[in-house]
Amino acid sequence: MIWLCYFISDKQFESKTPYEIMQLLAKALADRGDPDIKGSDFWEKYRSEEDFWNEAMAVAPGRPNVGTPLQYPKLPKGYKLIGTSDSLEAGRVTIDDEKTESTGEPVAVQWLREHYGVAEWPMSWHR
Repeated sequence: MIWLCYFISDKQFESKTPYEIMQLLAKALADRGDPDIKGSDFWEKYRSEEDFWNEAMAVAPGRPNVGTPLQYPKLPKGYKLIGTSDSLEAGRVTIDDEKTESTGEPVAVQWLREHYGVAEWPMSWHR
């Protein structure tokens, strides 16, 4: 299960999100000459908070399709699951035998907004 409350729900008062704090700290460190901080890793790469979270969630759930019963019996056993629970359940996936991945539609901020900020995937009882 994943949830994204900071970006899905409205901010209260003058609070800053973790994304805003990350960007402010990165810029401050870069301005002071820190050689490890590059704009291409932070403020140039992520033009918006939505871009940041979309990339962070692109590999969700990232768990293998194993156990009894299988979470998704229509998909290959042992392959890593990537994508929304809706797309995996419906079989709207691309199966990559080389990487052993079953990839559905990526979890994105817009998808989470439509699903009340929560994504859930089924689990197996016996692993």
